[in-house]
Amino acid sequence: MANYSYIGYSPDVISVTVFGFGTVTLSPTYDPSTDRRVFNVEDEPGPPPLINGDPDNGTDFNGDRFNNEIGDDLTQQGLVTDLDGNPISGLTENGNIYLEESYALSDPDGGRITVYRVEVDGVLAGYITSEPLVPGVAYDSTSSNVTPDNAPDTTDPDAIVDVPCFLQGKLIGTPSGEKAVETLEVGDLVLTAEGQAKEIKWIGSRSVDVSRADKCHLKPVRIATGALDQGLPASDLFVSLTTGYLFLLPGWNCFLRMQTF
Repeated sequence: MANYSYIGYSPDVISVTVFGFGTVTLSPTYDPSTDRRVFNVEDEPGPPPLINGDPDNGTDFNGDRFNNEIGDDLTQQGLVTDLDGNPISGLTENGNIYLEESYALSDPDGGRITVYRVEVDGVLAGYITSEPLVPGVAYDSTSSNVTPDNAPDTTDPDAIVDVPCFLQGKLIGTPSGEKAVETLEVGDLVLTAEGQAKEIKWIGSRSVDVSRADKCHLKPVRIATGALDQGLPASDLFVSLTTGYLFLLPGWNCFLRMQTF
């Protein structure tokens, strides 16, 4: 069984004016501490096949092309939560989750961004993207159905954006010296890559038992000393892509995520 999780946007902070051609805008008042959603998906590979008879590989995040408001992949089940792991009111827990449609955005800085509308049993649950959106920017876009031919491959790290997190015990630079990530609290100052001291505004957490056979894909990976640049990282860096602590810094559009077990 495939298990994957993505952090995306809550439905009320994305404005879509797309009927063929239009715009997609992330609200200028977007607050990452409250306006994010976690989409947790379990997908059993076929049989049964997709509704149109195509085989179900269990790794594509499929849509509802063949029966509106009913996902093409009947074994694709999901749970949508806030950043602290609390289920979202009004959404079916472990309901039929699917991508209703996608929006191809023109990035003002060049390139393309894909935004996917996520629904659970016909109810809008939020949006996931291939790149973070800048609040207040109206992106030119075109819409299309999510079909078996263009459904994002969840084994492709470039298909849907996610943010790595630090393992418990990893030392984080602060103005008063290095501290283990699990000891940091709201209000503490941490040093950014540019050497600036930023105050932690919010901390959330999620964890999984990676010893389970169905959670092996969530195990952390090691980035060796010096692998990213000369002397960077300064020591072996262990990161995970799915669960853990998250903390928000002012002026940032993303999180640093910290893993514990």
